[in-house]
Amino acid sequence: FKQNEHTIIKLCKKFARIYENEKQHSTPTDSDVLSEFFVQKITRVHKKYGGFVDMKLSKRGRYALRALVYLSLNSDKEKMTLSKIAKENDISTKYLEQIFSNLKRSGIVKSVAGINGGYLLARPSTDISVEDVLNAVEGDYKIEDEEISENCMVKGISKALQRLVIDRINEETGKVIKNVTLRKLADEYSNTDRDADEMYYI
Repeated sequence: FKQNEHTIIKLCKKFARIYENEKQHSTPTDSDVLSEFFVQKITRVHKKYGGFVDMKLSKRGRYALRALVYLSLNSDKEKMTLSKIAKENDISTKYLEQIFSNLKRSGIVKSVAGINGGYLLARPSTDISVEDVLNAVEGDYKIEDEEISENCMVKGISKALQRLVIDRINEETGKVIKNVTLRKLADEYSNTDRDADEMYYI
């Protein structure tokens, strides 16, 4: 999200200027319609450029984790090509290329060139956490801190929201994604669903 923050702010400010200009020449009813219109516009911009939106794990993060769990289950036997990982997980190869480029830069995967080349985990699956993966492909996963306007007369409300809600959600989210590794995800899959998937594949 951080890498697109300036783009979001610029577009939101643009929408805000247009809205304020239009509101001066509108009736109250028209103003309500305009307000809803620009809220929808800003929401679409935020979703387009954001990673986590309303604490939802984005498609990019989910695909990265799915592909890496699959890689961790199979790369001990052979190097895995990106096209095979994409096919088995029903992910666009081009999209996965972008994801793996970030993962490689972050030292999570490594590639081997040549006719028998492919991808391997760059370190043991026990040493790669969900947090590592999300930081590599998403950036900061945390809810942003509460903003307090200088003109706000009840700053304590925002401070309470920060302490009791935002800080706690970030803390608990951090505990989960730091403690869940690729190995734990792979073990969970192997112990619960792998047999069913292999029967379906046959």
